Amino acid sequence: MAGQGNVFHQRSILHEIQDIIREKLSNVAPGNSLEDLKAVIERLSAVTTTFESVLADVIAQDQEPPLKCNASPIVKEMKNVLEWTELLNTTADTTSSEPEYRFRAYKYTGTETGRPTFTPEIDVPFSLGHRSTIPVDEFIRDLAGHLNKTRMETETYFVSMSPMLEWTLHKAGQISGENPNKNVGLAIFDVTKLRNNSDTTIFRVWDILEFLIQKSKEYMIPQDVSRWAKNCDEYVSVGKIPDNGLVRWVKWEELYPSPVTVISSTFVWSYTIKVFRDEVVQQTLEIDDICGRIINLGRALAGPHDNLILPLALLILKPTIRFWGFSTEMSDDVIEARIHDLLDDTAAEKIVKLNIKD
Repeated sequence: MAGQGNVFHQRSILHEIQDIIREKLSNVAPGNSLEDLKAVIERLSAVTTTFESVLADVIAQDQEPPLKCNASPIVKEMKNVLEWTELLNTTADTTSSEPEYRFRAYKYTGTETGRPTFTPEIDVPFSLGHRSTIPVDEFIRDLAGHLNKTRMETETYFVSMSPMLEWTLHKAGQISGENPNKNVGLAIFDVTKLRNNSDTTIFRVWDILEFLIQKSKEYMIPQDVSRWAKNCDEYVSVGKIPDNGLVRWVKWEELYPSPVTVISSTFVWSYTIKVFRDEVVQQTLEIDDICGRIINLGRALAGPHDNLILPLALLILKPTIRFWGFSTEMSDDVIEARIHDLLDDTAAEKIVKLNIKD
């Protein structure tokens, strides 16, 4: 009877592996050419490599694993790792062109002075060993819950951020309005430093949504939630954000209100960016006045980090100067060139001489 039990488990495992291989070969283009054969062999090789890697890890954890044990959980781990490899390969395609900085509007509730640290409510080590125990579908469900946090309070292992400075500034203004006398501000993250940290994994939500479409699983994240994530080009990190990844924490009170600024009360109090676009009144200014405002806001955001002033100033200009309610005879390209010119080695002297009108 014991022998029959082993045969049963072996057949079960065989069927599970056959299902995995069949699924991984399902999107290989059918054909009879040498190129088609090569594509099939490469896909099978990738699957086999993953199987061997997971099995080696299992053996390494238990130097003398019982050979007659039920191996179905190990096969499930192999399937999980294959799914994760596919997702990570899909999202990795866009990292070469991603923004240099990302931003997060935040209400800092800590008691210590200085700047906050960003750690998810749930600490998850996003290692290969951890991923092997969690199916991608479970991760997607957790992500959907995180993206829906504005409607339903829940603890997650994600931290959200966005490369859209204008969107994050608007969000910070909203949080400040809802939480007067609280320590609200804007966090600026260096993407390269985040990527170089082995304990932090970054996902662009847009990429995950595209992955779900390819899998015909877009239903897993509600349409209105995914639309919101796309509007702000939301990214999420898993794992603790390293201290050097946070390059600047600036309090909202340092940005607004200001007698001479880019951020208007209409911008702060508009319910959405779309409402602001509809309500903003254009103000005609001279080019140096506009450049001075952009540079001053860039300097307020950058603080002591002079190397941040130019990239932040260009991000302020990115949605166009008309977005902020300013107009001039010069194009945005001319304004950008003028900002570059002002922020050369003699920038400080030139900016002081700018005639900025209230």
